[in-house]
Amino acid sequence: TDSTVSVFLVDDATGQLRPRGYVISGDSPRAVAVHPSGQFFYTINGGLSNNVSANALSATGLVTAVTGSPFPLRNPNGPTAVAVSPNGLFLFVANANPISSNVSVLSINQTTGVLTEISNSPFPLAPAAGPTAIAVHPSGNLLFVTNNNPGTLFVFTIQSTGFLTPIGFPVPLLPNPQALVLNAAGTVVYVANNGSNSNPSIPGNDSISAFLVNQTNGGLSQIGSPFFTGPGTAPSSVAVGPGGQFLYVANSGTGTIGLFPINQVTGALSAGGTAVTVANPQFIRIDPDGSTL
Repeated sequence: TDSTVSVFLVDDATGQLRPRGYVISGDSPRAVAVHPSGQFFYTINGGLSNNVSANALSATGLVTAVTGSPFPLRNPNGPTAVAVSPNGLFLFVANANPISSNVSVLSINQTTGVLTEISNSPFPLAPAAGPTAIAVHPSGNLLFVTNNNPGTLFVFTIQSTGFLTPIGFPVPLLPNPQALVLNAAGTVVYVANNGSNSNPSIPGNDSISAFLVNQTNGGLSQIGSPFFTGPGTAPSSVAVGPGGQFLYVANSGTGTIGLFPINQVTGALSAGGTAVTVANPQFIRIDPDGSTL
């Protein structure tokens, strides 16, 4: 509520966090994406701001604003999710409002971190699609966007200029998809369906959808039925563990982190259990070396 982003140093040995202060962001900061170099991070701001704050980050955790920050979004609609391409060249922002939804694409200056929105941006989604999450394929050639009005998954090709081209038709999902993640090879995408907000009595609403990703054309093929996470679990975030052996699921409804074994051939999930109990988990990530969740 104070429109700031807190900064912490991570102890590599223990995973403990040490506060390093905070930076002023825009109104209602929604999400943060870190540049692959670790030198910059970007915060999308909603409310009255509808822009992106850019900050440079030193190895000791000192933060300074990038010149020109915050950067406005063209035809802003209320940013909801953000991702950086693996090569660090582009920032993708999913935007939503009751009338229209789209994806903004901004180029990133690799030296200064300055953002410039590319020509033809933003790129349209379905009217009032309500994007909830966004992810870039490890190759940097595909962009995935989940939407909750209705539950769908869009896939775009990413050209070398950052230009987005939709692939086929949106793939239907169960109600209220909230997060998605790809495995390290980019062969499977997993989507968390936080369906309990719609109707907790319908089996399978609280679930994970899994799709094989065609590496040639970006097409999706569903892997079995959605995998049930348990009544009232309300999965809100997902992460693939080291080696791609397990899927971790933040269950905001039951206050747990679920653990599901991944079939290494098919990508299907086996019946899982609870890795740990956490009060109202909303978002999870695994650090780059795979040692800390």
